[in-house]
Amino acid sequence: MEIRKLTTTDLEKLYAFNQKIYPERKIPYKDYIDFWLSKSEDEIGLNLILVDESNDIHGQILSSSMSYFYKGEKHDSLWGFDFIVEESLRKDNWGVDFLIKRNSLFPVSFGTGVAPKALKIHLLLKYYQLGNILKFVGISNPLWLLSSIGRGIIPPSKYPIEVKVNNYRYQRISCDDFPDVSTPYNNDFWEPSRDKSYMRWRFSNRLHEYAIYKDVASNDFFVVRTVSFKHVTVLMLVDYRCDMATPDSLSRIIRAVKKITNRIHISVIVVGSSLGKVDEVLQKHHFYKTGNPWPIIGRMNVKECKNNIENRNFAFVTFADSDGETDIF
Repeated sequence: MEIRKLTTTDLEKLYAFNQKIYPERKIPYKDYIDFWLSKSEDEIGLNLILVDESNDIHGQILSSSMSYFYKGEKHDSLWGFDFIVEESLRKDNWGVDFLIKRNSLFPVSFGTGVAPKALKIHLLLKYYQLGNILKFVGISNPLWLLSSIGRGIIPPSKYPIEVKVNNYRYQRISCDDFPDVSTPYNNDFWEPSRDKSYMRWRFSNRLHEYAIYKDVASNDFFVVRTVSFKHVTVLMLVDYRCDMATPDSLSRIIRAVKKITNRIHISVIVVGSSLGKVDEVLQKHHFYKTGNPWPIIGRMNVKECKNNIENRNFAFVTFADSDGETDIF
């Protein structure tokens, strides 16, 4: 067995391996993997596979390049996901060897949604838990509960072009019209970058259709799409950015999202939160927590930030930062 970097000649076997390992995945395996590899010309070499003498794949750690801001400075790094080794090989600690190999090649990396057993291995290898993503569910208008049943996916073209909240206007824009934001939205948090290249890659693809709304007077934005859960159509707030120190900025976004659900006649909204401040806003809008938290991990030294992490005041992460959003529903 050998752990090595992925190459283009491995792709067909990688598609087949993922189909075998993740039979529950809703979207085509080739489309899913090609999406992650499309971010840049160098993406393929960021991924590691475990192969036998015939180059058949028995394990993987998939990764994507990413940038983040910490203490106001921008850094390039790696976002890991879909870490798995075939069960018959786990007793020989190939999972640990995988992470040691990845850490030797890419010393700083991050990820979300790590399973409990894998989380223990990561923590032993000097990863830190930076927080977690909590899922919140809210009802915008109970009148639309019945009309939400059996609707399926609603294309963004059906959404309003503009949403007004008091004197603020959020316009639906394309990824190409999104500004190239080169600074953090919040200097006080660890925060993945949202520059134009990221927005174009993340929200202009054939996996799902997204609607981006931007505040006319600032760079505040949010991204939504509909998903079908047990035959009920709900609106997912996939991504959002605003200055959390500005009073009412996130509350306006939530109110705008509620207006969109009213315009398209659906009732349920799903939001991901990694910050205590976001939790508070959602609870004020009568959202409630549901499901299990998704851990956020990083291989960086954050010992001095222990209190902020425990108080959910460190990492500003949304569903958009998790591979889970792309392959569910």
